[in-house]
Amino acid sequence: MFAAERDALKWEAYSGALGIQEREMTVLMSYLDNLGTQAALLAGFAFTCYTDDLGLPDDIHPVLEGLFMICVSTCVGAMLFTVVASTLVSSLGPAMALRGKDGTAMRVAVDHMETNRHAIRNSFGIGVFAFLAIVMQLVWHKIKHPVNSCLCTVIVASIFGFLLFTTHRIFQQFGSSENRSRKISHGGVVSASHYLEKARLAATLPAHKAGAPTEESAYTKCMSNPNLGSSTQQRRGSLGLNHPIDAPPPSLSPSIRGAEIQPQNRWRWNRQQELSTSEPLAPIPPAQVIPPAPAPAGADGLVTRPATSRLTIRRNFQRDRR
Repeated sequence: MFAAERDALKWEAYSGALGIQEREMTVLMSYLDNLGTQAALLAGFAFTCYTDDLGLPDDIHPVLEGLFMICVSTCVGAMLFTVVASTLVSSLGPAMALRGKDGTAMRVAVDHMETNRHAIRNSFGIGVFAFLAIVMQLVWHKIKHPVNSCLCTVIVASIFGFLLFTTHRIFQQFGSSENRSRKISHGGVVSASHYLEKARLAATLPAHKAGAPTEESAYTKCMSNPNLGSSTQQRRGSLGLNHPIDAPPPSLSPSIRGAEIQPQNRWRWNRQQELSTSEPLAPIPPAQVIPPAPAPAGADGLVTRPATSRLTIRRNFQRDRR
C-alpha cells in the first residue's frame, strides 16, 4: 500500500510541476508576442528613412549622414531580429513540449525559451535606443534655427533619460523576485524543475527514505498518544497495521521494542511477554459421551421405566437447561 501511495504522490507531483511549467510557458509566449508586435511596428517606422525623402539638407556633413544611416540600420536590424526570434521561439517552444514523453520536454522547452527571452529583450532595447537616436538626429537636421534645435534636443534627451530610469526601475521591481527565488530556492520557494526533480528522487528511493509512513513511525505516533480513540484505530487500520495497539510491531528490534513502550501501557506489555514466554497449555480433550444404560425389560417384554417424582423431573430439566 505504501508503494501505491508513493506512486500516487509521484504522479501528483508530476501533474503539479507540469501545471506550473505550462503557466510559465504561457507567460513567456505572451511576452514574446508583445515584443514581436512592437518591434515590427518600430521597424516599419525606421525603414521609411531608406525609402522616403526626409528633407535632409544637401550640404550635410558626410560623418553626420553616416551616423544617421548607422542608427537607422541598427534600429531596423535589431527590430527584425526581435520579430524573427520571438516568432520562432513562441512557435517551436510549445511544439517541443508537446512532442515529449514526460515532463522533461516541457522543462527543457521552458528553459530554452527563458534563455532566448533575454537575447530578444536586449535586442529590442538596442532597437529602441537606436530609434531615439534617429529622432534626435532628425531634430538637428530638420530644424534650421539653433534655439529651436536645442530646445527640441533637450526635450528628446529628457524623455530618453526618463525612459532609461523607468526601465531600470521596472526591471528592479519585477526582476528581483525572480533572482531572489533562485538564490533561496532551498528556503521555501521551489521552482517547477526543482519540484519535478524532487518527485523523481522520491520515486526511486525506498519508502523509509522517501518519507513514506512506516510501521515503526505509525506505531510511535499511536503509542505516544495516551488517548487512543476510534479515529486512531481507523487510521491504523488504513495504514495496514494489523498488530494490536498494546504490543509493538514484530519488525522492531529488541532495543526499540523496549524503548517504544509508554508507561501507561507497560503493564500490558509485561503481561503479553509473560504469556508469550510461558509454556503453551495442553489441549483440552474432547468431552466423552457416555450412553445411558438400557432400561430393564419386564416379563411381557415391555421396557419399564423407573418411577420418578415430579420434583426429580423438574430438577433434571433445570440441569439440562444449564
